[in-house]
Amino acid sequence: SLSQGADLDKKTFQSIAVLYLDNLSNNRQDENIGAALTQSIITSLSRLELFDIKARTDVVQFRNKIYDHTEINKHLEVDAYIDGSITRLPNSNELIANLALVDAHRGTNIWAGEFKKTADEILKIPAQIVSEISKILGVDSLDTKLFSDELITGQESEDFSLFGKGINMFDGGQYENSIAIFDTILQHSPDNRGAIYSRGQAYEKQKDYLQAIQDYSSIVEDRVGGSKIQTLWLGSEAYTLQHK
Repeated sequence: SLSQGADLDKKTFQSIAVLYLDNLSNNRQDENIGAALTQSIITSLSRLELFDIKARTDVVQFRNKIYDHTEINKHLEVDAYIDGSITRLPNSNELIANLALVDAHRGTNIWAGEFKKTADEILKIPAQIVSEISKILGVDSLDTKLFSDELITGQESEDFSLFGKGINMFDGGQYENSIAIFDTILQHSPDNRGAIYSRGQAYEKQKDYLQAIQDYSSIVEDRVGGSKIQTLWLGSEAYTLQHK
């Protein structure tokens, strides 16, 4: 189900943050799914190359904290942010994701949506969110290939929770453990770009710059919408050291 704010300003929303989705299920696996879903929404919005999307590492400071729109606007300097939660239905494989796009200046909802999916279908949510939010913010047409889930296989769906576990390890400073998790994903899903990029970030945190550059470079060469990743790479410490 979807809803739209009735008094949306005509001003342009140029920057968006995606905050970590709260896990209301008290289930560790769902904590991993929430982290993976958060990163997938960030990636899907970034592929549009229409908005300035804050990196996950910028928003982690607000994870599991109480905040209001003034704090988000002050610290992240964005026009809007996506906030929400996931809940698993009792004795079920179905999850409900409730999300809202909030005006960071006024604190009012621009858009809200509720998505009910099985654990295997959760990967479809980012594409739906991008489509709905783009319409609300005045994007006339979209190249759906940029965020399509058509390449998602059953195996990749199984990897989704594992990917989230790797993200949680990374955010907790456990870089070696996160690399091991991303390696596991890539053993049977070698084209998983999220795992490749996240592993590159972990290598960079460990100051293993050659490995980081190798991962970043493979995404720049192959990925749809690669210019966004290239921008991130060019600004990375790894690239700076390589070109000194």
